[in-house]
Amino acid sequence: MGTLVEEIIGRRVGRRVQPGEIVTVDVDYMMSHDNTTPLAIKTFEAIGRPLHDPKKIVIHFDHAWPPPNPVAALNQKGIREFIRANDLPWFYHEGICHQVMIEKGFVTPGSIIIGGDSHSVTYGAFGSLGCGFGSTDIGAAWTSGRTWLRVPSTIRVEVTGETQPGVDEKDVMLEICRVITMDGGTYRSIEFGGDYIEGLSMSRRILFSNMSAEMGAKCGLIAADETTLQYLREHTEIRTEVGPIAPTADAVYERTVTVRADQLTPMVARNPRPDDGVPIAEVAGLPIDQRRLPQPKAKGGTVINLAKLHHADRRVDFHALGRIGDGLTIRTTCLFNRRGDLLYHNIAEERAELHTLTMHSLISLHEGLMLWRIDGLPWISLGDPPFWHVR
Repeated sequence: MGTLVEEIIGRRVGRRVQPGEIVTVDVDYMMSHDNTTPLAIKTFEAIGRPLHDPKKIVIHFDHAWPPPNPVAALNQKGIREFIRANDLPWFYHEGICHQVMIEKGFVTPGSIIIGGDSHSVTYGAFGSLGCGFGSTDIGAAWTSGRTWLRVPSTIRVEVTGETQPGVDEKDVMLEICRVITMDGGTYRSIEFGGDYIEGLSMSRRILFSNMSAEMGAKCGLIAADETTLQYLREHTEIRTEVGPIAPTADAVYERTVTVRADQLTPMVARNPRPDDGVPIAEVAGLPIDQRRLPQPKAKGGTVINLAKLHHADRRVDFHALGRIGDGLTIRTTCLFNRRGDLLYHNIAEERAELHTLTMHSLISLHEGLMLWRIDGLPWISLGDPPFWHVR
């Protein structure tokens, strides 16, 4: 039926669709979290209609969990009361919402999921149309199980070749962001493909869909192939049989961007723009006062990455950033709690020092997690949303 987003929507409405066309579709799941659910509840109650299907509603506590202040605690109390009053079956507080959505089996090829979070585009790594929605739209969809969409045009990103040693998928994605820019993908579907993408594990593919939000994309999609299906069957709690989904041979793209992975060197994005990516050699020598370890990468591959960064003598050799210095102390860190113990023990084996450890919160709100509050201190973040960050 065309591009991957056109294929997904076309299957849902039972006919071929065109970019720019407005359609109404049934939604498989509607996700929200502790920050976005309260307004969704307020909207739902204002509409005054019953829930269409409680089994389609998935709520997570992850952005400020455990609650770091009375306001967050009261909001979460209200959400819990709503969940109990409406007998909602899917409520989680055990990790970052998007990773939990995947592991609990809600994300499958060809599904349509709307989420009260901009990084709901993450689900596109599995050939699922995941879109970030405002809380009012989420609350309205609770009453109907449906939503409207304008079929987006598609930018095809073709990534070829093998990366050099020391270059990984994050470097590739920063190059894609640099080329497309922060607003170059606005309301587009970014469709990733090529032999490089096809050769990646699912934990590495996820990054590309996740960071589509940094280009303004409506969704970031990767065709579901045998790698996808095997991962879903072996590592998630899927409830239905799954099959592949891909763009068709007659797909028409707004444009195609080609990236040669074999020509890239390690990169970093300079504050405040994820599309301001430069070879890391350009900022070599910048002293780093604080470092934020990656939360999303705790899903897989993190231990390998950390092994590159933390050596037995506690020297940190971060590619070409030679002045990060001897005996760097990690003053604060926020670890994704799923696989968190494994990540912690591997850090400990490398004798890195952890002064503060918070296992749940997606954003740094708890005491000691100063990364969003520091003033004038250079720091670097290795997390996927939003980007490696130097200032």
